[in-house]
Amino acid sequence: MKSLPAIILALVFSCSMPHLHADEASQRTAAAEDLINAMHLEKIMDQMRQNITKMTAGFSKDLSPEARKQSEQRQNEMFDTILKWDTLKQDYIQIYSEVYTEQELRDLAVFYKSPVGQKFIEKMPEVQQKSMEVMQKRIMPLLQKMREQARSAATPPPAAPAPATSPK
Repeated sequence: MKSLPAIILALVFSCSMPHLHADEASQRTAAAEDLINAMHLEKIMDQMRQNITKMTAGFSKDLSPEARKQSEQRQNEMFDTILKWDTLKQDYIQIYSEVYTEQELRDLAVFYKSPVGQKFIEKMPEVQQKSMEVMQKRIMPLLQKMREQARSAATPPPAAPAPATSPK
């Protein structure tokens, strides 16, 4: 009979575990959403969309005005489907909730809400731009070398001279 209270306590505790787990998950989800808001991720995604639009505008410069307009419209529809913030936000909340603990999410949110965290966010586009410039400088010579190697591999080697025949 001494074990009966222990069994009852174990049953009560095990029945409350799903509730505790759900509460923990909702707290982690809330912490992830707070972090995403502190990072201004929606604004960053909008800037990324604008940058992609600028980059792809060059692809349609040779099109007629009507074809360019249709291309831009299709691109906007695609962006509205793929990069819709409400959908992306839920995806990011899930990702951050899976990768970080609740405490890590809260600590990161504190950082991003701080003046230095806000400065970090503000300067990130400039850092990314400069990083891309550095990578381009490093990649261009490599691409040139790869093109030269591809050309030389595609060029057949000169034919070897026919062996001289000796008189019999």
